[in-house]
Amino acid sequence: MSRVCSKVLLCGEYSVLEGSPALVVPFSKYSGELGFMGDKEPTPSVIQSNRALAGFYNYLQGLPWIEELQGDMDLLQDHIQDGLFFDSTIPQGYGLGSSGALVASVFRAYFPQLAALSICDQKEVLAGAESYFHGNSSGLDPLCAYRNQLLRVHGARVEGVPGSRTNPVLSQFYLFDTRIYASTRRLVDEFYKLLADKDRKKHYVKYVENVDSMVQHVLTSDTNALKYDMIQISRFQLEFFRSMIPDTVLGIWQQGLDGGQYTMKLCGSGGGGYLLVYSNLTPSELNLWIAQNPQPILDWDVV
Repeated sequence: MSRVCSKVLLCGEYSVLEGSPALVVPFSKYSGELGFMGDKEPTPSVIQSNRALAGFYNYLQGLPWIEELQGDMDLLQDHIQDGLFFDSTIPQGYGLGSSGALVASVFRAYFPQLAALSICDQKEVLAGAESYFHGNSSGLDPLCAYRNQLLRVHGARVEGVPGSRTNPVLSQFYLFDTRIYASTRRLVDEFYKLLADKDRKKHYVKYVENVDSMVQHVLTSDTNALKYDMIQISRFQLEFFRSMIPDTVLGIWQQGLDGGQYTMKLCGSGGGGYLLVYSNLTPSELNLWIAQNPQPILDWDVV
């Protein structure tokens, strides 16, 4: 069974759930694959993973379209009973698509017919499957893991981006580790509460415009325009997605906006996990600006 990598949502946090543009990038530093417990005494995490797969299997059985995919559900059930688990290095609650990678692994192994579908149909299938874990999934996390490809999304449209591995802009993004676990489902609920507020939704419309602009400027490698986009998104998230930003990084977040040496924004659902940093500085130079915080900025793996 092949390994699948994690992902980074480069832009489109939450707004992608409402059809806004987004970019999703494979992140090879963390990955996972399906395996079997074997004869050794399983660890608690392995047992938990096996139980999660059993629950996922039961969920898939109840989906009205699952039979149309002609997957081998009987084999999946047998393998779960034989100790199948998801052997993963992807941290959970970090916005890196741990559940999406699990879903992608299952569909690669047991639903070969999925490969024959269009990319948009693949996204819909995987979104329905991953909703077991999040309640409402865009399908982007498992699709990125399944295809191992940078994805550009706008509403129902999704496409793989050729030549993304040579895009120099990607080397200017870094991940900041908050060392805090976050629950995606709770944060998604908070996002929809924001949309229910008419006054805040007016600002949200402008946020979506900035997200759209950022997508364009990443793909065209326009660094000056991209820096402006990041600043606007960072300011909006600091004001309106405040509950999704850990208290421990508020000062660092604001420092980036004030100093102009780097800009921070959410990476996925927020609430903890990783935050995304954009800067022309090297990691060591960035750490000089964030010297009062012991948590490191990690090197971004170029796609």
